Amino acid sequence: MSSGNPSAGSALMQIAPLIALDLPLKILIWEREHHAFVSYNEASHLAERYGLPTEQAAVLSPSTSSLTTLPSPTTADSAQDWTPDVGV
Repeated sequence: MSSGNPSAGSALMQIAPLIALDLPLKILIWEREHHAFVSYNEASHLAERYGLPTEQAAVLSPSTSSLTTLPSPTTADSAQDWTPDVGV
């Protein structure tokens, strides 16, 4: 999955052009040994990585906070399998 706001992304790329390597934001949903995982780069990590000012980094936060709306597992797997695997 990927998500993004072209206007916000363009503004961020003017401040820190290399952030284009990570935009649009990506969310990887994957399975291994019958367990599902969600992986993504947290907004604070991207802000630190590219030296974004706090007020500009806030633009990234709504996209990663939307992960809380992912559906619960439909199998007998435990809820911990759905804990986001945040990349750093």
